[in-house]
Amino acid sequence: MDLIETIFDDLNIKNNDQKQFCEFIDVNLPQYRYCLLFDGGDRISSIPELEIDTGIEKDLYEDLKSQDNPFIIKQSSSSTLIAHYIKKLDAGLLISLPEFNAKGIEFAQQMIRLLVDAFFSRQSLKDEKEIAQIRKDQVNRKLRLLEKKNMDILSQNFAQHKKYSKLLESEIQRQTKDLVTARKNAEAANQAKSEFLANMSHEIRTPMNGVIGMLQLLSETRLSQEQQNFVESTRHSANALLVLINDILDFSKIEAGKLEIETIDFNIKNVMDAIVEILAPKAFEKGLELYYLIEKNVPHYLSGDSARIRQILINLIGNAIKFTDQGEIFVKIKLEKKIKDDFMLLFEIKDTGIGIPQGKIDKLFHLFTQVDASITRKFGGTGLGLSISKQLTELMNGKIGVTSELNKGSVFWFTIKLKKQKPGHAYDVADKTASAKEPYSAKSSNLKVTRNLQVTRKFKILLAEDNIINQKVVSILLEKRGHSITIANNGQEALQLYEKELFDLILMDIQMPVMDGEKATLKIRSLEEKSKTHIPIIALTANAMKGDKERYLNLGMDSYVAKPIKKDLLLEAIYSVVS
Repeated sequence: MDLIETIFDDLNIKNNDQKQFCEFIDVNLPQYRYCLLFDGGDRISSIPELEIDTGIEKDLYEDLKSQDNPFIIKQSSSSTLIAHYIKKLDAGLLISLPEFNAKGIEFAQQMIRLLVDAFFSRQSLKDEKEIAQIRKDQVNRKLRLLEKKNMDILSQNFAQHKKYSKLLESEIQRQTKDLVTARKNAEAANQAKSEFLANMSHEIRTPMNGVIGMLQLLSETRLSQEQQNFVESTRHSANALLVLINDILDFSKIEAGKLEIETIDFNIKNVMDAIVEILAPKAFEKGLELYYLIEKNVPHYLSGDSARIRQILINLIGNAIKFTDQGEIFVKIKLEKKIKDDFMLLFEIKDTGIGIPQGKIDKLFHLFTQVDASITRKFGGTGLGLSISKQLTELMNGKIGVTSELNKGSVFWFTIKLKKQKPGHAYDVADKTASAKEPYSAKSSNLKVTRNLQVTRKFKILLAEDNIINQKVVSILLEKRGHSITIANNGQEALQLYEKELFDLILMDIQMPVMDGEKATLKIRSLEEKSKTHIPIIALTANAMKGDKERYLNLGMDSYVAKPIKKDLLLEAIYSVVS
């Protein structure tokens, strides 16, 4: 009878440990699905359950018990399944984690080991504390009977209790220290990632500036029609690469939680006009009609992040043009809901393109996903654009989706929340020219940006740039317009030339050897405080992460142009700071 009771006691203890371990997992890893597997196919699972085939469960459990290596890793396209055998529980742990690379999997294995060790360490401490409490109670009972006789026993047990308390306190301090260290390591890793992104952006944009700049200069020379076609094809490829770089940086910033939504005043009609100006040539090349309609109850003057709205629309309309061979692309903007000064707008982009199979629609907004491999081969793309658009709409309190019929076309839609402009803002006037009754056709309008770039005065310009190709690009571009260029290979040379000669302005690169652009600018501004003069300085840099422009303007620079350089933007910046 005693043997049977002992067996049942052991089973109760093991079952209790198993339940407590599941509670421990729920507290420490609440976002992940898991289950414990036992002999006979029994299991304890998280809520919601980890969904996995029972046959696979059985095979994993048997493999875990029979192998020396206690881990089995199974990778899928979106997750990593880790199986681990816990000998003290006589159970196999299956847990679903995000998709990892090799180093990430090694880290996940270490994390699970630490988690299991922490559970049993906690159980051990709990048992020791309970033993200490039992002993203390025993001593107290004896003291009530023999207070004087058992005083020594009381003292010994008190000392022992103090010892256990110190051990427990020491363990808590150790774990707290480990958590602080882990947090610092995570912050350091995040900082390293941000620095890597900034460096990657700079290192890629610098040669891209040379490629795009030289192609721009080459296109302005006398070329045969065949050569001109080659140049245009290369420029399209370079611009496509630049779009890809920007998408990767945007994705990385969103993933790191560093992409912020701005709130500025804008005119929704002006935004649409600018988008149509950019995309209309692509549509016309394919013989497509491109229209947009802003319904009459939609206010034109709103506050929100117009740049991100423009990014979403360019991506969706650009996709519609890419996947449509005949017909039209029609963009409609509706007012879905209004609550006080908040407006929920609905944007619909309808095309007559190839459409999307119903079974593939769910994949569209996943990272790096195309509906099938042939789409990538024929039309290109990484699958990042729609994923970024989805996350941008969610950051603006909206949603995104699509309805489609194969070979008949698609309607992509998204909603965003915007605010009505406050009285007295820049666009707070009635729009007498905009009409919402008829759709706007890009094909019926001659859309050309007019910029007053014809300035008769020729400038003497100091170019501080260490990259030889970029020196040539900027020099040739400006010299063709009659300006005089003096080149400094670093900030130190720029400072010396500034002290010797008079210049109308300085184009200042940032990352240069000997002395960088920031230090050179600060020294020039320091000299100007004594001379009571001011020379315009334009930051001409491949540093194009969020906050770079603001930092350089706060440093004392007068304007900012990001690489790869666009000719019109550079000329506008020069004429604006000099005038």
